[in-house]
Amino acid sequence: MVEMKYLQFKALAAITPIAPAAQALEEFYTAVAVAARDDWASRPRLSGFVYSEGGFSLAMQSWGDTIPWDFVFAMANRLWMCAAQGLPYLFDLAYSSPDGKIAVSITLRLVAEAISSVVGSNGVTPSDGSTPTWAYDLNGLPGNDPDQDYREGSVPSVNTGDPLVVR
Repeated sequence: MVEMKYLQFKALAAITPIAPAAQALEEFYTAVAVAARDDWASRPRLSGFVYSEGGFSLAMQSWGDTIPWDFVFAMANRLWMCAAQGLPYLFDLAYSSPDGKIAVSITLRLVAEAISSVVGSNGVTPSDGSTPTWAYDLNGLPGNDPDQDYREGSVPSVNTGDPLVVR
């Protein structure tokens, strides 16, 4: 379980219109959780990765050890719950586990070429009036082996249509 008191969240922009953006994020986070639980669990853990699907790009980078897949699953569930409550935001997030064994930064961005298909003509509304960064790429950073790349195309699309429940 991801304990919220160890999390620092910075909303960069609201994705509008809210209802379709929230639905798209629910599907995205479901795909991340299913992949982390089923497909990636049998693969070696990474110190960082980028997962892109359906117009969204989620990046996770460890500040120390590798990132456990069960943490990715739990975080995807927590983010799904935020989307289900109508909170579709691009963000920067920092998390440290209570025991200090997991320290990770997480970002959510829109992939530039898919913006109109996700949010329509209204686009994003930056909270500080600035132009948001649309994509985040961890290639070339230490611990990011190109053969262990989980970006779009390297992991089959997973869409169960059913939300996962945090237990």
